[in-house]
Amino acid sequence: MTRSMLPRLRVRAAVVAASAAVGAAVLLSGCGAGQVTQTENQQPPISGVNVDSKDRAIQLRNVAFQYSGTSGYKTGQPVPLHVRIVNQNLTPIRLVGVTSEAGAVVIAGKGVTPPAPSVPPSSPAPSASGSASGVPSGAASASGPAASGSASGSASGSASAPPSTPPSSAPPSGPPSNPTIDVEIPVRGLAVLDPSLDRYLQIAGLNEELKPGDTVEVTFRFQTDAGEVVITTPVPVAIPLSPPPRSPLHLEEGEGH
Repeated sequence: MTRSMLPRLRVRAAVVAASAAVGAAVLLSGCGAGQVTQTENQQPPISGVNVDSKDRAIQLRNVAFQYSGTSGYKTGQPVPLHVRIVNQNLTPIRLVGVTSEAGAVVIAGKGVTPPAPSVPPSSPAPSASGSASGVPSGAASASGPAASGSASGSASGSASAPPSTPPSSAPPSGPPSNPTIDVEIPVRGLAVLDPSLDRYLQIAGLNEELKPGDTVEVTFRFQTDAGEVVITTPVPVAIPLSPPPRSPLHLEEGEGH
C-alpha cells in the first residue's frame, strides 16, 4: 500500500510545481506589460539646448533653430529660432537684445508691428541756381565788352560761395530697419518665442550656410532690476526627432525575379 501511494504523491507535487510556474509567468508578463506602456507614453525630447544665468534666475530651454530639411539653410535665408524663457526672479524681466555670429537677429511674427517707413528729406528746388547762372550771362551780352568783365566777376563771385549742400535724399544702403526686441517675462513666468506662435526670433539674413546639427553662437541680453544679464550659448540647427520617410523603391523591368 505504501508503494501505491508514492506515485500519487509524486503526481500531486508535479501539478503544484507546474501551477506555481504558470502563476509566476503570468505575474512577470503583467509587470512587463506595464513597463512597456509607461515607456510608450514618454515623449521624445526636443533637440535644443538648455542654459541658465549664473544665479539660475533666468533659464533658457529648448533653444534651437528650426529644422528646414536635410539641405539646411542657404546664405541670405531667414532662420527661425525657438526658445522658452523662464523668469525665476521676484520682479519682471525684459529680453532687450539678441545677437549672433551668423547674422542679425530680429523679432518677427503676426503679433509684431513693423516700424513706420522713414521719410527721406526733400531735395532743394533747382530754380535758385538756374536764375543765378542765367542773369549774369544775359547782362554780359547786353552791356558789351566793358560790362562783360563786371558780369564775369559777379558770376565768379557767386560761384565761389555756393549754398551749403543739403543732406542726400537717397535712401540709406543696407537692409531696412527691424522691430526692436523687447519681450517682457512676468514674475515666475514663461515666455515662448516659437515660429508656430505670434512672436518668434529669427536671423534676418544668414551670412553662411547652415546644415542640420550645425551650431551658431547666440547672445541673449536681459534687463532686470539688478542690471543687465547676458547669456551666450551655442545654438544648434535642429535635427528631426524621427528619420525622414524613405523614397519608394522603383525596380527596373526584369528585376526582382
